[in-house]
Amino acid sequence: MKVAVVGLGRVGGRVAFCLMRNKNIHELLLINRTMEISEGLYLELASAYPERAKIIKVSYFEDAEMADVVIIAAGIPQFPLQKRIELLETNKRIINDVMDRIKIKDDAIVIVITNPVDIISHIVWKRSGIKSSQVIGFGGYLDTNRLKHLLCKETGKDPNKIECYVVGEHGEDQIPVFREEVLNREEIVYGVRSYVLDVISKLGASMFAPSKLTYDLVDAIIKDEKKVLCVSYYNRNHGMYITWPCIIGRKGIIKTYDIKLTDEELNEFNELIEDRKKYVASIPLLSKKIYLDFIWKADDEITNKNDLAIVVDILRAGTSITHALNNGANSIMPVIEVEDAFKLKKKYKDAIIAGERRDLKVKGFDIGNSPSEFSKEKVRGKDIIFTSSDFPKAIVNAKDSPLILVGSLLNATTIANQAYKIAEERNLDICLVLCEQAIEPYAQEELTFAGVFGSVLKDKCELSGKMKKAITFVEETGMKGCLENAEHARELIEEGLGNDVKFSCRTDTTDAIGIIKKTGSGYRIVALE
Repeated sequence: MKVAVVGLGRVGGRVAFCLMRNKNIHELLLINRTMEISEGLYLELASAYPERAKIIKVSYFEDAEMADVVIIAAGIPQFPLQKRIELLETNKRIINDVMDRIKIKDDAIVIVITNPVDIISHIVWKRSGIKSSQVIGFGGYLDTNRLKHLLCKETGKDPNKIECYVVGEHGEDQIPVFREEVLNREEIVYGVRSYVLDVISKLGASMFAPSKLTYDLVDAIIKDEKKVLCVSYYNRNHGMYITWPCIIGRKGIIKTYDIKLTDEELNEFNELIEDRKKYVASIPLLSKKIYLDFIWKADDEITNKNDLAIVVDILRAGTSITHALNNGANSIMPVIEVEDAFKLKKKYKDAIIAGERRDLKVKGFDIGNSPSEFSKEKVRGKDIIFTSSDFPKAIVNAKDSPLILVGSLLNATTIANQAYKIAEERNLDICLVLCEQAIEPYAQEELTFAGVFGSVLKDKCELSGKMKKAITFVEETGMKGCLENAEHARELIEEGLGNDVKFSCRTDTTDAIGIIKKTGSGYRIVALE
């Protein structure tokens, strides 16, 4: 396990010192703006642990990309009588400078110590390019131990038998949650909120407890302990990092731990969230917007690992698949070749076999590729083996994406908003994979979807040049005009499939979204929950 400590001041240096004891750490990277500090700390650590000196690496910011766990402790400390929130503007600049200089690998865990930790953790996550569950703010664990100490003094109980938590924030407005009988509850609450100021006034800084408890947090991650600790995590409902008890393991925050707040505690919590909004509002300005683009299957372009991909085939596969899921289909198994569909049918004897070649139903299939064929009566509860001329091949263009959805005009607005929400949560960009040709005359039905999709998100995303043109195309031509001029639409009408065109041009008739999941033998499309 490789661990990097970025920022080697009072806390960061002591965290590195504590981590030297962890035999599961095989490389400890020391990263600081001033190289002399890193070199000096190396000498200290090597003399304290000569038998472990070989694991210490005086490193540069770019070396953080090698680490499995990155601990960010850069920033100015809190001074006597100073609130943590007063550190925000200075530490925001420092952290943005750090994030400009480091890259975090996809599966790394980041622990943020810099104060105010809840807001700084939000900034680090937005800049890191990894899931929010992998960015953990340290502080609530420390506050909980402080609360536990005060309760032990008051009640004389064994600390291991006291259940208490500090929630909301690692700051002066933190909310102590405990059910122990005490003589003066307000005194305990005031004591834990002012604890750090008392330490700073007497010692100059809080250093030893944060360092030891950061060690514990790292150890819980390395050993995948699934331990309940109060940390700062990204709460989707509130759209911000908040301090709360969470279950911690190798992948970071596994899930939150349920605790019940009293009405008074809940009111304090809601007031804290409302107050925090003014600080969180500035955070998106510090990070890049989600980039929205599209590619054409025919160009053999591929999406990358940072793209949420949406495969689009308006006429007709994407529409039929969306309609099937809306009508209760269990799953759709896309295959490229007709022969593969027949082979799969032997394995899944109860499955429906569906699809087309040259727009017409394949001989021996149960149904073709007309959306109306995927009715509730035929598909509810069924698995569907599916092949078409373009759609299954387009999935290959998106194979490197961590998440692949199925787009259609039927769910255009819903999928745009849902894709944005997921992309924001996972720090991804969004790329549409359009199934038809990329040379003029363009496949206008696919371009229409891109324009409609882009219009929903144009104020939230950074748009590629192509996406801007697609939006303008739809705005100037109008939906009806775009689709009437689509070459494939005219071909289907000539083949007597005009009703399929009309069906596929319906907009926002369902909230059903297909997600394409990789399996051992291929892909399976199910409804996004």
